[in-house]
Amino acid sequence: VLDRFLKLLSEDREGEICLNVLDALASLLTHKACGVMDRKHLKTVLDFLTPAAQLKASTIPAVAVLRQMALVNADYRYILRTMGAIPMLLDMIRTGEQANSECTTCAVAALRALAIKSPGNRVVIREAHGIEKLVSLLHGDMSSECTREAVELLHDLAVNSLSNREALAHAGGIPVLVKLLSNSSSKGEEDMANTTSRVLYSMSMNNPEHKDAIREAGGIRELG
Repeated sequence: VLDRFLKLLSEDREGEICLNVLDALASLLTHKACGVMDRKHLKTVLDFLTPAAQLKASTIPAVAVLRQMALVNADYRYILRTMGAIPMLLDMIRTGEQANSECTTCAVAALRALAIKSPGNRVVIREAHGIEKLVSLLHGDMSSECTREAVELLHDLAVNSLSNREALAHAGGIPVLVKLLSNSSSKGEEDMANTTSRVLYSMSMNNPEHKDAIREAGGIRELG
């Protein structure tokens, strides 16, 4: 089945068949009977990824395939890292007025899947300046799926990683997170407030400097 799908993808790179095959692949990967995609298969899917400025119709469906792969199989998470998927996904993230685009949301969701139980992938996200990009997304619509995915990923990165917490602080994340917590609490966005609180709690763990930064940003009042 996989070989037939990949053959179709190689024959039709941007047409309706291509989009249908990518959608089918994302669904098929939830079933163990679909088989295992090797590096040749993976490269075929990765070749559909483009930077945000060069977005094509096939890009977002291809990202959905990668996300599903990362969700169902730890081996895929490792192989995709070695094939350069993480920087490619980070290149798809748009900031500013286009921060809440479908392209950015899908890319962040895929990165979050790649970070599951994968310290190595989390290191690559940090080293590729992914934390700075994620912080920039927190200035957008706090009720958007993109902002929620970004906060959840920041939480995953900050837990059990001193280096990631330091990178988040250096990226100016603490005052941004405190502001997000304040806004989400005042507007009844309970899930967002809870997730943001968890990130700030992780930042404060055994770190007096981070605690001071949280206090100076008004975080004690918000967390209390």
